[in-house]
Amino acid sequence: MSNVNISTLESKAPSPDQMKISHFGKEFDPYDYGMDDGYGLWGAAFHIIRYTFGTGILLLPYTLKTVGYANGIILLSLVSVFYFHNMHILISFEHQLCKLLKVKQITYSSLAKKTFENHPFPANKFGSLVSQVLLIYLCSLVCPSTYLLIFASSVQNLAKYFDLDWNIIHIITVAMVPILIFSMFRKLLKILVPFSAITNLFSLIMAAVLVTCCIIYRDPAANIRPFGDLNCVPQTVAAQLQAILCTLSILPIKNYMRQPQCMGSSYGALNISALALTFVYIIFALVSYLCFGENVEENILSNLPKNNFLSFIIHIMYATAMFVIYLLSFSVTFDNMWPDIELIISDNKYKVLIEFGTRIGINGWAYFLAVGIPNLALILTISGTLAIVFEVALVPGLELVLVFRSEKKCLLTIFKDIVIIIIVAILFYMSLVDCVKEVKKLYSEKMD
Repeated sequence: MSNVNISTLESKAPSPDQMKISHFGKEFDPYDYGMDDGYGLWGAAFHIIRYTFGTGILLLPYTLKTVGYANGIILLSLVSVFYFHNMHILISFEHQLCKLLKVKQITYSSLAKKTFENHPFPANKFGSLVSQVLLIYLCSLVCPSTYLLIFASSVQNLAKYFDLDWNIIHIITVAMVPILIFSMFRKLLKILVPFSAITNLFSLIMAAVLVTCCIIYRDPAANIRPFGDLNCVPQTVAAQLQAILCTLSILPIKNYMRQPQCMGSSYGALNISALALTFVYIIFALVSYLCFGENVEENILSNLPKNNFLSFIIHIMYATAMFVIYLLSFSVTFDNMWPDIELIISDNKYKVLIEFGTRIGINGWAYFLAVGIPNLALILTISGTLAIVFEVALVPGLELVLVFRSEKKCLLTIFKDIVIIIIVAILFYMSLVDCVKEVKKLYSEKMD
């Protein structure tokens, strides 16, 4: 989930005009154009893990509570296999599309437009529409809202260390003052990028420390269940999917490898990182749940002892990391949105005011989403539900378009893609219905 600084890799890629290749006497293959100073196999695997390892892990023990630890582990394993298989489809699809268009690389946000660009009207317009909808999703700020909630939760727990009772909404509101000030700096992303590696390292260290704390301060009388409510499976899948999302980092990392073909091979970087992440997530979720059982909170940080120095340090580290990651996420979102807005208002004399208004608007949307749904489990599930469509179903759908364009139509590929789309459509519908019910329930409780 932590993939907010991927644009720093994409910025090293050549422009679309520079990516056009002339080839004589040899079939063009984008895999022939690796980066001489790029990542090796293990370096790429490490960066996938680094970008993926984020806030979603805090909810994993709670997902085992909702469906039982046996069901939860099985679901997490299946979600991981299903998702990373889909990432293999993404790598293969991007490679085939690059060969077709004779370009070195294509960004994830432009896949739909490139897939449809050679189609006759009105199909080519559909590709632009899908790309615009995808851009809106990428800038939806659901994930940044989770950073605000975790930041506020950590600050709230720090306050309890001093016997202070601070409200999460009040903490977020106060935090928006320095956030708005920092977000006005135009070179914020360049300033914060060096801190990204530190925050990712914090996440890895904190996960290890958190597991240790769970073991030390476990509840001896914890009630655990191997099997739970299967009606919660769609929401559980969405929440677990959110924890392992790395879609936006796959292509930039692949394109920055010395041998890009090593990303999707049998013993490649993607499979190595998938195995490592799945193993770590299962161990983390299982140990945390077994320590606290049915008393496990939506945010596992809330289960740490209140008056404990080690817990105090963990909350400080998480609060610091979430503040920095939120600003990084804001910067990437603004950098993605602003070029299109700038084209529209290029001759407007109020361009500077519009720019700062956009910066305030992005932060405002993240703020109102966090304050409007101050429930970490629910907002992560909503994010995972949206990801089911835009980061899982999108690639097989585009691959179907590409397959039908080709002269040789592979029936197995067509069948597999259709099955994936049907599965994710069912999961999306069921999870969306559950999320709507939970939002209604949240507001009905507030009204009471």
